[in-house]
Amino acid sequence: ADLIGLPVQDPGGAPLGEVKAVHNHGAGDILEVTGPAGTLLLPFTRAVVPTVDLAAGRIVADPPESTEARGP
Repeated sequence: ADLIGLPVQDPGGAPLGEVKAVHNHGAGDILEVTGPAGTLLLPFTRAVVPTVDLAAGRIVADPPESTEARGP
């Protein structure tokens, strides 16, 4: 719940969107990020989400190449 509403950016600092929800379907958590490119579903792993900085209020994510955005 602490992650919902936090801005998400790529490693270069470009905005990816904002966390709208955190889902868990038994195989691990998934971040739902809504932004200019649509909705991204990102596995909440250290490889994809290397930085969660609650004090600074930001998340850094490096989406896999195969992650596709869905329309709004």
